[in-house]
Amino acid sequence: MTDAALTEIFSRDVLRAGLSVKGAKGYGRFNGTRALYRASCQTGPVVFMVEQLEPMADRDFGLTRALLPGYVAAEAERIGCGPLKVTLPGA
Repeated sequence: MTDAALTEIFSRDVLRAGLSVKGAKGYGRFNGTRALYRASCQTGPVVFMVEQLEPMADRDFGLTRALLPGYVAAEAERIGCGPLKVTLPGA
């Protein structure tokens, strides 16, 4: 989300919820079901979020971990904020 007011809704989650997500232009958190990354772009703050509401067949919530880096990279390029690369814990 690119609306500066909306990005503040996730400020607590980006700072405190789960393990740290690292990146050169921002910061974020990963807690299994939700992964967030807040970046500083030329237009202001942007929050990238991936959330998995239901587990997969094997009761795994691994989609958030798998999708966040590619989503951030692609969406950052699309909105003119890239290139962005994020690293999740254990990667």
